[in-house]
Amino acid sequence: MKAGDTMKIVMNFTLQKSELVKDYSPAFVSFIKNALSEYDESLFNGIYKSAPDKEKDFCFAVKLDKPKFESDKIRLDSENVQMTISMLSAVEGIDFYNAFLKQKNKSYPFPCGNSITLNQVRMENHKPVHSQKVLIKMCSPLLVRKHEADVDTYLAYNDEDFQRCFALSVNKMLNNLVPDVNDTNIEIVPVKPFKTVVNTFGNKITGNIGIYQLNADTKVIDLLNHLGIGSRRSQGFGMFEIVAEVKQ
Repeated sequence: MKAGDTMKIVMNFTLQKSELVKDYSPAFVSFIKNALSEYDESLFNGIYKSAPDKEKDFCFAVKLDKPKFESDKIRLDSENVQMTISMLSAVEGIDFYNAFLKQKNKSYPFPCGNSITLNQVRMENHKPVHSQKVLIKMCSPLLVRKHEADVDTYLAYNDEDFQRCFALSVNKMLNNLVPDVNDTNIEIVPVKPFKTVVNTFGNKITGNIGIYQLNADTKVIDLLNHLGIGSRRSQGFGMFEIVAEVKQ
């Protein structure tokens, strides 16, 4: 892997019990934080402590085995769980990879007496983007936040301000992470969208899953393919995969 490559890290885990609490995002964030802290305290501090509100340059998604949602938990068909982290910096990505390798075969506590063990870690390269229009599938829910009068509202794909707030959030992220790139014409078009309710960090908020068309400059789409889209990307939201490029 060349120094300039961008990358993603795929991790396979085994749960002690084939179930999770509905609000499972904090547990996976805790696992990431613990791995980074044990590997390199300065790396951890730079990401989470020195500027906790700083825009993170990574996103992640958790894949569950045929989840069945009950009133207080999620039951799975097996104990297998997969987490994929996508990031912009290959240098930081290698640090993440090495940090996770040190956690391999260690049991990490999860809520309600459960635990998780990392079995396998591998790196993958992103495929290059060649089009200004792509079909994407959300791997983790897309959260589009509307902030007005110090109140946050999370929008569904059919809400009036969805498109405007989506474009604002993407351009804000790009301004923070890649200042020389800005595309005010970015657009997301629902194709086979679904609204969902997300339990995260003690709150229930509106999220969006399904298939969408993303229209933007090719370079912007390529960046977003690494960074994710929407709010709370580093908390397990906004990661997508490109399922097809749309012919111009």
